[in-house]
Amino acid sequence: MPPKKTKTKSKSTKGPASGTLLPRPPPKSKVKQSSKMKPKTEPKAKPKSKSSKSTASTGSMKKKKQGKEKEITRYYKLPCDNMKTKEDVVKAFGYTIEKQLDKGGFGTIFIASDNRKGVKVAVKWMDLGIADNDPRMLDTRNELTILEQVRHPYVIRLHCHFIVQIDGKNNMYIFMELADGGNLYKYIQKTGVPDEALGKKYFAQILCGINHMHGYNIAHRDLQNVLLVANDRSISGDYLLRVTDFGLSTTVKKEPASGAIVLSKTVCGTPLFMAPELYEKKKYDAFQVDVWALGVALYLLMTLESPFDFKRPPAELLAAMKGRKYEWPLEKMKEGAVSPGLTDITAAMLTPDPAARKRLIQLINHEWVAAEYAAAHDLSDTLKAEELAGVSSSKSKG
Repeated sequence: MPPKKTKTKSKSTKGPASGTLLPRPPPKSKVKQSSKMKPKTEPKAKPKSKSSKSTASTGSMKKKKQGKEKEITRYYKLPCDNMKTKEDVVKAFGYTIEKQLDKGGFGTIFIASDNRKGVKVAVKWMDLGIADNDPRMLDTRNELTILEQVRHPYVIRLHCHFIVQIDGKNNMYIFMELADGGNLYKYIQKTGVPDEALGKKYFAQILCGINHMHGYNIAHRDLQNVLLVANDRSISGDYLLRVTDFGLSTTVKKEPASGAIVLSKTVCGTPLFMAPELYEKKKYDAFQVDVWALGVALYLLMTLESPFDFKRPPAELLAAMKGRKYEWPLEKMKEGAVSPGLTDITAAMLTPDPAARKRLIQLINHEWVAAEYAAAHDLSDTLKAEELAGVSSSKSKG
């Protein structure tokens, strides 16, 4: 069942007054395309300062003032007003950054305290270079735009974000929900692979999150990280699974006359999850690239192994993919066997020809996972309704 397109009102408030609003990424960037949703939460408004040191607008910021583009985040050039350090801006937004969790090419992840709500959150810090048109800046704007649009129980929750420029460097801060269960695949490395009954419930949640994105014409294109948030109401009884990392996501266009999908050109993604058409550098249907990645994700979930040997030379790897040369390592599976249903749905996703590969609507109705998907979808509707009711309640009390 396709996702319902509901309009969720943000609980946003204005950030520190001297922050300049940055515009959304241009409709046609080199790698990614943007959506058109408004930004969400920021901290409570601070008294406006009369200081003359407020942030200077760049050319792209001027476009926003002329009403040609919508804002995506706030930008603070330090020193300005009463803020002299990055920590001052973080504090003004109501957070205190604590210990480091992880570090990689994507940036550095820290645990932080939300001082207003008394809860722990995650914050991703990134060095975005010194130029407003730095590719890292454009990529981050794309990720924020996607996160704002695809708010959903099976997508990581965004709290707020802003850029601080100090000593000529742009520093991006993205405050998000803390995934207390960590990464799905690291979790099952510790606990062991699930049996099919539990595997279905995990996979159904991932399907639900990706189907929601596709309902907004957004393809993920890098489905290598799924996070766990403890919730005993989850259909699996332990965690809600959250799709995350939207830096390579893209808005999929359709031909006005025929409605046919406009094929993508950019070769991107994590090699383990990339479809054969990406290795062949062909134009591709970004939705079908996600379907292939879902097939890899399911195989990895049930075996902790990749269906294909990525240590092979590229030509041999591609031949194995196109020849569907993978087997189930039964000795590493929970039940020591694989059911016909699991075999069939995996083969449907790992079909090398994207035109013959099953589409997402067919997967969610596949007999192996249809019941679990329906349960995941129903729970997501319930959680969204409760969130909306909570927003309405807090507004009425205010």
